[in-house]
Amino acid sequence: MKNYRNSIKNAAIGVLTLLTFLPGQLSAQSRIIEFESGSWEEVVQKAKKENKPIFVDAYAVWCGPCKWMAKNVFTNDTVADFYNTNFVNVKMDMEKGEGIELAKKWKIQAYPTLLYFSPEGDMIHRICGAYPANEFITGGENALNPEKQFAQFVKKYENGNREPEFLAQYVQLLAESCMGGKEETEVYFATQKDEELASERNWHLTLMLVDDMNSRVFKHLENNKKIFEEKYSKEAVAEKMEQVYTTALMRPLYKKDAAAYEQTKQELISRNNELATKAVAASEMKNFEIRKEWDKYAEVAGKFVSTYAMDDSQTLNSIAWTFYEQVKDPKQLKKATAWAKKSVSLSENPYNLDTYSHLLHATGNKKEAIVQQKRAIELAKKMGDPMVSDLENSLKVFEGN
Repeated sequence: MKNYRNSIKNAAIGVLTLLTFLPGQLSAQSRIIEFESGSWEEVVQKAKKENKPIFVDAYAVWCGPCKWMAKNVFTNDTVADFYNTNFVNVKMDMEKGEGIELAKKWKIQAYPTLLYFSPEGDMIHRICGAYPANEFITGGENALNPEKQFAQFVKKYENGNREPEFLAQYVQLLAESCMGGKEETEVYFATQKDEELASERNWHLTLMLVDDMNSRVFKHLENNKKIFEEKYSKEAVAEKMEQVYTTALMRPLYKKDAAAYEQTKQELISRNNELATKAVAASEMKNFEIRKEWDKYAEVAGKFVSTYAMDDSQTLNSIAWTFYEQVKDPKQLKKATAWAKKSVSLSENPYNLDTYSHLLHATGNKKEAIVQQKRAIELAKKMGDPMVSDLENSLKVFEGN
C-alpha cells in the first residue's frame, strides 16, 4: 500500500480536479460495462463470431487513475450502453499472466491504456490516461470511424503523407496514445515558420510534445517568452518551460550519469533565467533523494520551499510527505508539519490532510492527527476516492497509539 499511497499523493491531483468538475459521475448508476473473462484468443474468437470490435482496458493493479475509471466511468449508464452495444470488452492486468507478453507486443507505455481492435484482433485505435465519460465515449466513436483510427494515421504517415494538417493531427494522436513521436513532431514543426510557432495550434502541440530544451521550437519560446505570455498567460508559459528544464535534468539523474547532470546544470545556470534556476534547485533535491542522502535532501529542500514553494500546495505536500517517510530529525519534521498545514490552507484535499495528520502524529500531536485524518476520510468519501481504505487504516493506527 505504501507505493500506492505515494502515487496517489503525488500524481492524483489531476484526478481530484476531474472529480471536482464531474459531480454527475458520482451519482448512482445501474449499468456497467460487461467485461469478458477468458484468454485473449477466446476473446478474439467471440469478437469474430459476433462481428464486433474489441475494447481492452489495459491496466495495472497499483494504478490510481485505472481504479478511478473503473469506479466512476465504466459504471456510467451511457458509457455502459455504448460499449456493450458496440464492443466485446476486456479488462487485462498487463503485469500478470498473458498480459505481460501482450504489454510488450502492444507497446504499453503508461496506465491506463485504452486499446481498440478489429474483430480479428488487429489494433485499430488507442488512447491512454483517465477520461471522463463523454471523452471516453468519443474515444470509442473514433475507434469505429476509419477516418479517425490511430492505425489509419500510422499507415498514411508510413506511405509518405507529410501535409502539415495531417501531421498536426497525427502527432497529437501519438501524444494521446502515449506513443512518443519525437521524430514525427520534428517533421511537423519543420513545416512551420518561426512566425507560425505562436499560433494556437502550435502552442497546443508545444505543450503536448516539446520536451527538448535545445530544440528549435523551445529556443524560440525562450527567446520570445513575452509574446507567448501575452497570448497564453505567464503561468502557462512558466509551467511549460519548467517542465522542459526539469526533463533535461532528470534524464541524466535517473541514468546516474553525474557528468551529464553537471553539464546540464551548468548549461541551465548560464541561461540566467529564474525558471531555469528553479529547475536546478528542484533537481538538487531529487539528486539527494535518489542517492538517499536525507540530511542533504532536508537542507536543500528547506531552501527550495522558502524560495519557491510557499504558495504551491501540491509541492508543499509532496516534500512534506518525503520528510515524513525519510527524515528523522525532529526539528526538520516540525518544519515539514508546518509545510503540510500550509498546503492544506492553500487547497484542502484528502492527500495533504493525510500528510498533515501523519506528521502531527510523528511529532507527538496525536489528538489533532486523529481530527485531521477523520477530515481526510470525510472528503475522500465525498469524492468516491479509492484512497479511503488506506486513510481508514492509518486512522486505526493513530487511535491505537
